[in-house]
Amino acid sequence: MQRFRVECNFGCRYFKDIVKAQRYFEKCRSKHLEVELWQVSYLYCPLLERFSARQDLLTFSGTRYPIH
Repeated sequence: MQRFRVECNFGCRYFKDIVKAQRYFEKCRSKHLEVELWQVSYLYCPLLERFSARQDLLTFSGTRYPIH
């Protein structure tokens, strides 16, 4: 199973569709929020009866502060 997670200053939201996740990412970015877009893959092994997950950071946007 694959999901996309968008994290920003106000928490995170999960999406099944990458297009909707990217739209929400851009919406947060346009409001100058710190935002990250992650791809999350969940795997289940019936033999071991265990779940595992992998997260990959696809893109991020953040505020760049000047160095004094």
